[in-house]
Amino acid sequence: MSGRRKSLNALLADIASARLHGRGDPMITSVEYDSRRVTGGSLFVAMRGLQADGAQFVRDAVQRGAAAVAGERVPTESLAVPFVEVPHARRALAELAWSFYDHPERSLTMTGITGTNGKTTIAFLLRDVLERAGHPAGLAGTLGIYYGNVAVDTARTTPESVDLAAHFAAMLDQGFRHLVMETSSIGIDLERTWQLPFRVTVFTNLTRDHLDYHGSEENYRQAKLRLFREQAEGGYAVVNADDPQASHFISATRGRLVTYAVDNAADYRATNVRLTRQAVKFDVSAAGTQITIEAPLIGRFNVYNLLAVTASAHLLGVPLPTVRDALRESRPARGRAEIVPSSAPFTVIVDYAHTPDALEKILSTLRNLSPRRMLTVIGAGGDRDRGKRPLMAEVCFRLSDVLFLTSDNPRSEDPETILDDMAAGLPQDSHYFRNADRRAAIDSALREAHEGDIVLIAGKGHEAYQEIQGVQHPFDDRRVALEWLQRAGYAR
Repeated sequence: MSGRRKSLNALLADIASARLHGRGDPMITSVEYDSRRVTGGSLFVAMRGLQADGAQFVRDAVQRGAAAVAGERVPTESLAVPFVEVPHARRALAELAWSFYDHPERSLTMTGITGTNGKTTIAFLLRDVLERAGHPAGLAGTLGIYYGNVAVDTARTTPESVDLAAHFAAMLDQGFRHLVMETSSIGIDLERTWQLPFRVTVFTNLTRDHLDYHGSEENYRQAKLRLFREQAEGGYAVVNADDPQASHFISATRGRLVTYAVDNAADYRATNVRLTRQAVKFDVSAAGTQITIEAPLIGRFNVYNLLAVTASAHLLGVPLPTVRDALRESRPARGRAEIVPSSAPFTVIVDYAHTPDALEKILSTLRNLSPRRMLTVIGAGGDRDRGKRPLMAEVCFRLSDVLFLTSDNPRSEDPETILDDMAAGLPQDSHYFRNADRRAAIDSALREAHEGDIVLIAGKGHEAYQEIQGVQHPFDDRRVALEWLQRAGYAR
């Protein structure tokens, strides 16, 4: 992913909106959006970030060796390097990224998945099905970027376009021709997926989330809708027809509409659904073929995830019997309704649910498994949507027998203030446990558990850290629970 060089004029050939100021045609060795990453030969794109405006760092980038600069506003003082004026810096960053890496996105069959819940599970399972069917596939999403021997943790569900482009090019070099990608509302809004030619787009569901960024549920929905409005004609739009928001996505679709559902008529509809503590099983008919899908996952919500995978894989050319066989051997994505292995007489599950709707889904699913008691450990993130905190606590209190309120990633906030916000959603004089120390809260829940109980540790899922005052401290819910179980003599 290094050693590339392209002249500035060649780089700009694909970007009709660019206007070049200054003379020279320097060789560009990288495209950067962070001045701290600039080295000799870089093209620095000055764009407005969430906390700072890149225009403030143009001089710094030039001093670090930038061979050219791009941005929306031509500097009032002359630069020693060419300046590329663009109407939309974030879109220009994406266009420059694809161009610099010779458009690897055009040679990949791309699937983009969006929605509030289910993206990671669908992406994880779809990639597995494609690979088992003989189609090497890369994966980009919340769990990181994976292809071949590459496994890179990412700070964002949808990384910046330059980082994506570098990995796309490496995937092609290694023989990959498919990419399965989670597309977050924030990533779409920040143009990280601009001009990506998705062959398949998937809508899972839509409930309240990310209002700290979007400001309103309507803005949140509009960001998601862009994935379907901007999809190239000839692709497929796979939509959950049971979701209350489905009509918006169906109306926005430019691709060929394909639906999946349990309750409503759909192109891929689950019937005869059977749920146990070990698996989900259902029948599905499509294209004149009926198969029975069975997977070692739990819960009705995973029926929807499996339907989305089945439809997407089939549209990508995988025969339905092959999909069936692959899903039978599948495993849950890390931190998604993941059972912590032990010999304990109770069940411990780690899940990423961190919105009221996701918590309602996972808790309703677990209650349907008829536990003796439901014990829930939950916190809420700092510096994020405060409005959902009491709603999260209310759902957990209503669907649990014993509730443990604790910390998640407090970030710059006081954990006790976050807990106060959560507690505001509980009935007066209600009984619950409160401890801002997440490890102590998990230990308390496990000590409280008895035979037949289910302990849900929710909110962080796959995350292996806790962010406190700008510092990430190692913390993995699964590992913390496993250590307690081992100390208690419940090692498997």
